[in-house]
Amino acid sequence: MKINKLMLALAVAATTIAACNKEDVTPVSKNLKSVDISLENVLFTKSVDAADIANNSNVVINDFKVYFTDGSTLYTPMKANGTDNATVYFSTTGETGLPAANSADLKFHFLPAAVNQVVVLGNLGKEENYPTTVEGFRKALEVGNEQTATNLRLYGKSALVPKTPDHNVNVPDNPDYPKHATDVYEANVTLTPRIARVEVVSFIRSASGQEFDKVTIDQVVFDNYYPSYSDLTAEYAQTGTVVACPLTQTDIYNHFATATGWMSDNLALEFTSTEAAETETANLAYHFFPDKTAKATENAGVVTTTGAYPRLLVKATGYYTGDTNPTPLYLYTKAFRTTATTPELISEEDFAPAAIFEVEFTFSDANFLQQEKCVEVSVTPKKWNVIAVNPVF
Repeated sequence: MKINKLMLALAVAATTIAACNKEDVTPVSKNLKSVDISLENVLFTKSVDAADIANNSNVVINDFKVYFTDGSTLYTPMKANGTDNATVYFSTTGETGLPAANSADLKFHFLPAAVNQVVVLGNLGKEENYPTTVEGFRKALEVGNEQTATNLRLYGKSALVPKTPDHNVNVPDNPDYPKHATDVYEANVTLTPRIARVEVVSFIRSASGQEFDKVTIDQVVFDNYYPSYSDLTAEYAQTGTVVACPLTQTDIYNHFATATGWMSDNLALEFTSTEAAETETANLAYHFFPDKTAKATENAGVVTTTGAYPRLLVKATGYYTGDTNPTPLYLYTKAFRTTATTPELISEEDFAPAAIFEVEFTFSDANFLQQEKCVEVSVTPKKWNVIAVNPVF
């Protein structure tokens, strides 16, 4: 997927839910609850041009809906007047747009005592796309629909806890906190996408081991991933048959020829120096449902992987001066390794929702000529959380 309009936003936004401070509310029951939602560190926008996602940047929310529940039943909050239902769906395309922090639109009242948690869903589009039952929260996702960084499905949940200072008792020495007619609670909700992300920032041809007078990088295909996700509410719920190309020369070239859509990018990067290292910008990004059982191990210098360990297939061409029959080439990544002073293999829990693996794909001509055409890639992790990684060949 080319990064043309990807948001400088993602590492997940904290949504703070705090209690309301409304003193003119007529008590209906001393056990009723009031909740005031304040959205902080969330980027409300439609689109921004960016080459990649910044480390610890905010999630983009285009629309969201707030739910109050006891775990099985949904409850409708009211406005402070005790008559009208409160608005719980907000959108950039709505009449008033998204609410500002501490907006009166985000104050909810007269919730039953049974309410003990707040759920927020984001980026499902129109209000009719949002579920109307607790069971409906368990929405299924397709990886092809999760490739736009500015429009990722989001989920967050938090229990209610008493507000501090305690609004539910008199505080004699503090006139700002009189006893309230409704119990007042707060919660912290973290909205999280269900995908992780591989960013191929650039390709770097090493100065050592140069065999060809020119090398071109022609195509990149993302491989070895789950196509589906069964439950938006679950941290790991990848499902379906893993999409993985058999690692034989015939199968790989057939895959290059037939791969289309978000997982494949055609390039025209040229490396012509015969003495120095060269860098060409790529700006590619691929989203995938992370598999925390995907594992990389190393034994006597040999790296092996298991599970849905993400893989990059790279198609290239080698040229000699005056050559009328260029040499078809390919590589695939065997694993990812961190770029730290003491590099470690990316494995298992490293593959988490909202993790970004930033790749500067360094190769030498010799990598194409080895019998097993695989590479080890160094990555820089970032959480939404960026992880710089190197390829393992």
